[in-house]
Amino acid sequence: MRKLEIKSPAKVNLYLKVIKRREDGYHEIVTLFERIDLADYIILEKSHKKIEISSYGRKIPLSKNNLAYRAALLLSQKLSKNLGVRIRIFKQIPVGGGLGGGSSNAASVLLGLNRLYELGIENKKFFKWGKILGSDVNFFLSREKFALGYGRGADIRPLNLNLRIWHLVVYPGFSVSTPLIYASFASQKAFDEIGLTKKIPSVRILIDILNKGNLESIKDALFNSLEPVVLKKYPSIYFWKKQLLSTSAKGVLVSGSGSSVFGIYSERKEADGIRKELRRLKKRGEFFVASTDCLSFG
Repeated sequence: MRKLEIKSPAKVNLYLKVIKRREDGYHEIVTLFERIDLADYIILEKSHKKIEISSYGRKIPLSKNNLAYRAALLLSQKLSKNLGVRIRIFKQIPVGGGLGGGSSNAASVLLGLNRLYELGIENKKFFKWGKILGSDVNFFLSREKFALGYGRGADIRPLNLNLRIWHLVVYPGFSVSTPLIYASFASQKAFDEIGLTKKIPSVRILIDILNKGNLESIKDALFNSLEPVVLKKYPSIYFWKKQLLSTSAKGVLVSGSGSSVFGIYSERKEADGIRKELRRLKKRGEFFVASTDCLSFG
């Protein structure tokens, strides 16, 4: 095999609780990931040269600042092999939108190179290396539709949830810095100003709702510790959350550290209708109807 095409899906966080700051500078969290079918597509092709990367659709770093590039380089270094590869990324997932596009690309490259070069690497090693690349990489390496993330989010516990959720994802047209949001969250002043001492729902309540497929009661179970910080810093994200809340959405939440916000709907037709309504506002933003990704990737 000389060439391989891979689907590289996005994610949303249905729940994200920040517990504390760790000694390594990261934060201890509990999060519930959902893989969605908004996706990039990656073509890997063997090359006699070193790692080459190109992108189509959106501007992304094309060097060691790119997680897909770093994934290929890390694998070559760990195996002490010259795994020459041309990586072509056809980007659809917004950059810096809290949807995990870079982490997904990294996971897809690791899994793809394993197949392309017939390396036979076990998942245990991939999970160890995934932690080096980024906190969300292991969720995508797990290939699960739903999973809990612990620690930095890289310790994955699969959830056997048999349901499909429809979303309308709104990307406001700009990226948000994850380190900046966490830094703002970590200050005691931020806690006092945005009222983060309010009662936090248990992730177990959300899991129970998802197990029963009862989306009518999901609104109060969705949670994101970082959301108040994001909404305070970025009025346009707050604008889009208010717009989604004014629709028939079962629940609305900022994904990860932003900038994307999503609404949950009963069916695709409903989400499509809301997308058309929001487009009429002629405000800057991109709108994606997406559902739980039920297909395998990598």
